[in-house]
Amino acid sequence: MVSTDLILKFENTTEEPLLIIIDPPCTDYKLEPGQSLKLKIVDYKSCEDDVSNIIDVRYSTQNAINIDINYSFRLVVVINNEEEVIWGF
Repeated sequence: MVSTDLILKFENTTEEPLLIIIDPPCTDYKLEPGQSLKLKIVDYKSCEDDVSNIIDVRYSTQNAINIDINYSFRLVVVINNEEEVIWGF
């Protein structure tokens, strides 16, 4: 079966903690060195609208990444092998 989810993986390869801020819902996650986080944008391929600008990712500081989701999708974060729905319950 073909997945309609978009999965982004972020891994902290530095020696300092890395803050990842996801908006919506403006939730932040602190990644320790070597720790990773997966962000799943559920079922984005089946959206009828043009979602070519679905996401904006940028460094806000040296140790912080902001992720803005430009459309309303169900968002799931996987960190420490635990899955959490953070938007679109």
